[in-house]
Amino acid sequence: FMRIRRQIKDTVRSCEKCGKDLQSAGRYEWCVHHINHDRTCNERSNLILLCKRCHQIEHECYKALNV
Repeated sequence: FMRIRRQIKDTVRSCEKCGKDLQSAGRYEWCVHHINHDRTCNERSNLILLCKRCHQIEHECYKALNV
């Protein structure tokens, strides 16, 4: 999966939700998200490049803040 992840970042280069440029982003500024939330399904059609913000929104991390 690590190789696939790097290939996706090197070819897509921007967040597929908001369009943020991720070309020079560090490791903790982006992630490859499993669209169907099944981490064992690493087919390209199930993977999307997201910035950290969009990934947190996707997983509704803000709900853990009890705001």
